[in-house]
Amino acid sequence: MLAICSIVVVLLIAAVAAVIGCFVVWRKIEYFGDALSHSLMIGAAVALFVDIDQMLIMAAMSLMLAVIVVNLSNSAHGENLVVSILANGLMAFSIVIVFFFKGSGYESFEEFLLGEVKSLSFTDIYVALTLVLLAIFMFYLRWDKWLLISVSKDLSMVDIPNKKRLDMEYYALLSLFIAVTIKIAGILLVTSVLTIPAAIARFYAKNIPSMVFYSLIISLTATALGLFIDYCYGVPFASVTVSLEFTAFVLISLIRKSNVFIT
Repeated sequence: MLAICSIVVVLLIAAVAAVIGCFVVWRKIEYFGDALSHSLMIGAAVALFVDIDQMLIMAAMSLMLAVIVVNLSNSAHGENLVVSILANGLMAFSIVIVFFFKGSGYESFEEFLLGEVKSLSFTDIYVALTLVLLAIFMFYLRWDKWLLISVSKDLSMVDIPNKKRLDMEYYALLSLFIAVTIKIAGILLVTSVLTIPAAIARFYAKNIPSMVFYSLIISLTATALGLFIDYCYGVPFASVTVSLEFTAFVLISLIRKSNVFIT
């Protein structure tokens, strides 16, 4: 029963990832996903040594980091620098924490780096399902405004007076998604799960709905194959999934370039 629930949740997460990934690509904030996932290493480290659910700790930390980034991005330092400093500083703290407490749970820290579908508990599944429902609700509520901000930043500053609040909501959802997905995809690969399907979809999409649709198909197909290979051969799910998506991206890029040279 747990295995079936895990598979269903992972497929739902993949569907949400495909849509959120499109916004990440449109906004060109791929660096934020990498930086946030690396920052959350400290949440993973703390979760090894306290009696609180790991996903809940990282979800709380991700919201805190999203608030910090949005509020400091308009400072003299700029968003990129703030995110970079947070990522490297918190990652350094996490390594120190794991080093000093490596006698209690150090071995399981690898799960946060690479992800492990088979380690999901029913609590993890409930948290992930809650995230999926929240994402669907937020897409329904904010789709038009988030889309305008993503594809036309200048126009959105004129037409949307509460742009900062909408940015905060989007970054909060993205941060929560990364925090919850880390247990499945791992700290090292979670951003790739978000962005590669959207990047592939952009090759063939003629409009925004078609890009979202193609991203969904690519993400779900790669995820299903990754789950199959993981359960049959024991190869880490996230590594297989990202490898398949990466291979598809490279092949399509080469084919499109060769077609350009031929024509």
